[in-house]
Amino acid sequence: MAADNPRGAMFRVIVPNQPSRVTNAELFFDLVFVFAVTQVSHTLLNHFTPSGALEVTLLFLAVWWVWVYTAWVTNWLNPDLTPVRILIFLMMLGGLVLSTTIPTAFDGRGLWFAIAYAAMQVGRTAFWLFATPRHRTAVRHNAIRILVWLCGSAVFWILGGLAHGEARLWFWSAALGIEYVSPAVRFWVPKLGFSSVEAWAVEGGHMAERCAGFIIIALGEAVVVNGATFAELTWSADNILAFVACLVGSIAMWWVYFHKGAEAGSEVISKAAESGRVARLAYTYLHMPIVAGIILTAVSDELVLKHPTGHSDLRTIVSTIGGSPGVSGRHHPVQALDPRLPPALPRHRHHPVAGAVVVRRRSLAALADGRDERDHDRRRGVGVGVARIEAGRGQGALRRRSFYSAASSACTENIFAESVQLSRTRQPAPCASAAKRSRLYL
Repeated sequence: MAADNPRGAMFRVIVPNQPSRVTNAELFFDLVFVFAVTQVSHTLLNHFTPSGALEVTLLFLAVWWVWVYTAWVTNWLNPDLTPVRILIFLMMLGGLVLSTTIPTAFDGRGLWFAIAYAAMQVGRTAFWLFATPRHRTAVRHNAIRILVWLCGSAVFWILGGLAHGEARLWFWSAALGIEYVSPAVRFWVPKLGFSSVEAWAVEGGHMAERCAGFIIIALGEAVVVNGATFAELTWSADNILAFVACLVGSIAMWWVYFHKGAEAGSEVISKAAESGRVARLAYTYLHMPIVAGIILTAVSDELVLKHPTGHSDLRTIVSTIGGSPGVSGRHHPVQALDPRLPPALPRHRHHPVAGAVVVRRRSLAALADGRDERDHDRRRGVGVGVARIEAGRGQGALRRRSFYSAASSACTENIFAESVQLSRTRQPAPCASAAKRSRLYL
């Protein structure tokens, strides 16, 4: 049956109104990135300086980019076929080398990191090119364009691996800049020009499920780290409260993404006339800050669990506030493209999940500053306790934290502003379709 597939012998067979499933080979491949995410968070925890944060950010962007490009290719190719499975297993080998070298990527093993990354990006794209039949000219030209851009960035990755110190950071920043800009300019190359949106068409349900799986990876890493850290602590009241607050925060982040939003996003991209454009913006670019926010929040959780009392240091403040833009928004990324869809969280402040997010933030702040709110809670409740804290010695610190939280929320809104503006320029859906969608999410 694969030989009769007009898309190509190694491509997925697309059945109308039947989304392609995520295969076991893809889930097996994702296990490598559980390790990669753990390495990123631990490297940040051990090198929490301005230069260390910059280096870890670069490494995270590389990890996300190699994974999401693989998700695109396995959306087109059929992982149930042996040649594609072998490709995935070779990518796992490269991913393990990549993940293992993350803590020392800017020290002694930078060349190994660069070789593993460049080999994964170039090798996977070359396989996709050779697997595409010649009669699919637009898709082959698209693969050639992407391969040209990745080969160009690979040069900078290798040069950075050979360099040392600040030169490595500059070379690798240039390489990432090339790769992150290329989809935005539609992989323009001389003679071939820009790629067409039609050549980017994806099976929307599969792409949505793959990215949702990576969100689970990031959340799972946070839960595992929290559990492992708590297991080594004495079970005092402060430690237990900190552990529960971290777990509630993870549950709230899951709720923000998966409650209605993930399913709604899957439906939108599945029915989109230009599924490739939606996948590029909502699932390739806008999912990246979400994953980064979860990882940074996991770092904050570990810091708070290890030091639930005492004054908060700069690492705890930065990681707690810095994770807010990626995880505290009310919208799934695809909902930002279509403002008619219902938000993941309602505006009502007393919604239980919205309250959980707020309670978690206040709990972590109070624990980090060493203030015991239990006496206040017993006398007058949490509301009075928070008011007294704000009126006490910690007023300046809490005001600064509120300022930074507001700034983080503003950053979140700016991330989606362009997408919302673009969506408003489109023609509105027919009334009947809108009514049907409204009934679906009530």
